[in-house]
Amino acid sequence: MSPSRNERLFELKWKDRAREGGSGVPELAPEWVAEQCRSVWVIDVRERDELVGPLGHIPGSTWVPLERVAEVPAKLGREVPVVLVSRSGRKAGRAALYLQALGMKYVAAMAGGMLAWKAAGFSTSRHERIFERGLEPHPLGEDPAIPLTPQRIEQHVGDPSQVRWVRLAALLVSGKRSCVDGRDPQGVVGTPGGDAGEMVLALSAIEAVTGQRIADAAILPRLRPGRSAAGARGGGSHG
Repeated sequence: MSPSRNERLFELKWKDRAREGGSGVPELAPEWVAEQCRSVWVIDVRERDELVGPLGHIPGSTWVPLERVAEVPAKLGREVPVVLVSRSGRKAGRAALYLQALGMKYVAAMAGGMLAWKAAGFSTSRHERIFERGLEPHPLGEDPAIPLTPQRIEQHVGDPSQVRWVRLAALLVSGKRSCVDGRDPQGVVGTPGGDAGEMVLALSAIEAVTGQRIADAAILPRLRPGRSAAGARGGGSHG
């Protein structure tokens, strides 16, 4: 079967970004890894206690300890793009070379490891739910044939171990300004001003605290264009 256009574009993008570091290790910058979202597998090869320690781990990543890294091509296949993560990148680099020797086509270490990830301003998680996840499909995969439903978004946003928080400077550098309505597979819940993301998180917090779901009918009228302006002209409060 010949590769699709999207596969060819990804291959070109991967080859353009993956640079050889020390000892010929293929490396990818943390900013590029963050931009890819769920289109690559981010696998952390550190020890268990490091993932919930001071550095934490990348939200949405998968834990595969170094001694089990040979399971990756066996379970995911040799065509799946994988980025390996360790504290400084050295251990991940050795694992990347090993997986290359096993025939993996797209495999690289994240340059600088978790130290570089945090220095770039990207968020980390210390949630133990990472130990429950295995080498299985992501909740929000990049397959365009799978529709993006409210249930799938709720599953993702409601999992604190999956959501990545990003500083504004890092957001602008990586260029991730988009929506979650299906137009952009790298979407974030937010806008350059942060209004949409803040609203979604606020509504989720209210539902979690009260134990009651907010009906769409109570929210949609407040999203209509001109609502705020009309309230300002009238001088009243809409609650």
